[in-house]
Amino acid sequence: MSQYSRELSILRDQHAELIEAAASEIAPYFNNMLHNVQCVVLLADTAGTILQIWHPEDQPMALFRALQPGNTWGEVHADSATPVFDANGRQSGALCLHSTTKMGGDYTLGMMKLVSHGIENRLLLRTYQGEAHILKLNTNPSSLDSNWAGLLIVDHNGIVCAANRRAHSMLDEQLVNISVKRIFGLEPETLMQAVTSQPAKLVANGDHQVFVQLCTEQTFTQTPVQQEKASAENRESADALRAHRGERRVASIPDNLIPEDVVAPENLEHGDTRVRRLIRQARRIMEKDIPILVFGETGSGKEILVRSLHYYSSRAPGPLIAVNCAAIPSELAESQLFGYEKGAFTGAHNKGYIGLIRQADGGTLFLDEIGEMPLMLQSRLLRVLQQRVVTPLGSTESYPVNIKLISATNRSLRENILAGHFRQDLYYRIAGLNLELPSLRERSDIKPLITFVHQRLLQAEPGPSLSQDMLNLLARHPWPGNMRQLVHALQVGMAMADGALLEKQHLPDDFFVDAREPVSLQTEPLSELLPRLYRANGGNISRTARAAGVSRNTVYKYLRSLEAG
Repeated sequence: MSQYSRELSILRDQHAELIEAAASEIAPYFNNMLHNVQCVVLLADTAGTILQIWHPEDQPMALFRALQPGNTWGEVHADSATPVFDANGRQSGALCLHSTTKMGGDYTLGMMKLVSHGIENRLLLRTYQGEAHILKLNTNPSSLDSNWAGLLIVDHNGIVCAANRRAHSMLDEQLVNISVKRIFGLEPETLMQAVTSQPAKLVANGDHQVFVQLCTEQTFTQTPVQQEKASAENRESADALRAHRGERRVASIPDNLIPEDVVAPENLEHGDTRVRRLIRQARRIMEKDIPILVFGETGSGKEILVRSLHYYSSRAPGPLIAVNCAAIPSELAESQLFGYEKGAFTGAHNKGYIGLIRQADGGTLFLDEIGEMPLMLQSRLLRVLQQRVVTPLGSTESYPVNIKLISATNRSLRENILAGHFRQDLYYRIAGLNLELPSLRERSDIKPLITFVHQRLLQAEPGPSLSQDMLNLLARHPWPGNMRQLVHALQVGMAMADGALLEKQHLPDDFFVDAREPVSLQTEPLSELLPRLYRANGGNISRTARAAGVSRNTVYKYLRSLEAG
């Protein structure tokens, strides 16, 4: 055996538990999410020496010849690198996925973070199983069995002797060597009785609402892939119903990899048949090569809808790139959208820039406020959508792109076409399926929707309850700012409340101003409406935007154009 082989063998022996835990956590991914992906997953020690690699069985390793155990981590370029910690909270290694197949950076990093949490949980269980109580906690009871759950290791005296990173993050303090009574306000015996058979909703550190349950070893030795397989039987009836309707179940990503702020499609409506039909249409079209155009007032939830559609579709493993067409300065918009070669113009980055459209390759491109896009850019965008290739500024080379296009606007694009502000041919290219989101005041499910938003806010931070009188008051409100205004009003009210109920005096002052003023339906052109409202509101941009139901960027744009004229 060579000196090199002996040194690698010694390193592997020193990290045997880490390698074994990593192998158990990683291997199932190659039969599921990483099937048919040309990639390797690397595990290295803290000095950067690669300890072990994993890859699909039928993959030719010649593609990754340099990535072998014993090589140094510094030879690897990967955006998905994430640390791995041992049972005592010390970094024991690092993990990354290196792929020749184009994958979304957020997706691969999220997957590796999930794997690293699984490895750490296994190491904690192996160290303390049978010697201490192991509590799992999370802000949502449905996520208690995931790798994102917090773990507290509690000895028989009720003292925390170890915790995983998620627990430290959720409870926001140093947990080791403190009593569970200090955390949850309960005696250890009372706590263990409360959490043994089912999750208990508790308040941690006086202000964090969490769900806690005593866990078993089996819970955390299942990988997310195995957990997904175990729950497959529960989906059979739903799949049969979809088959009866002529629908197909979309291969998405595990719930653990979906950002916590994404609302599931079934939670976007709570009894409004118009919204239910809209969501059903949109989910079907997400799986077709047909663009989607969403119309809705400012704050009505267009971006919430788009994020839900993306993460619950087959596009989810790819990136979601959101572009606010009104927010990009016109002189920079072309280079930001389409990218540029190095030296394409004065001030260009010496490595060039890939551009937002190419960043969305394999995923979803969301063009918000598309009605504000300059005409010159509209013609370039039209060519990209027709030819499915992007040519960066200063380049003669074109790059193919595979994107799902969703556009959104709070204005009538047909009126913009008549006024000469929007290209008719581009309109018919982006308007495959037209969706109109109703305003909050128009929704027939406004009360259960307000209750749902309130409950989501409570999951993030405990707060006051809603009485029936308060719910009625909120449901009668005109909500000119729609969902965005509702969320802000509830957040302010919950922060100001010092009791068990949210009351009128806790709501922001402008809530009552809106209640006295009728909602204005825009009928005059923005070029006339915005200057009038700007003068009426004493030159206040925010109040002008709120009164007109447009963004502040739109107000700035029209005021600048009038000054220039």
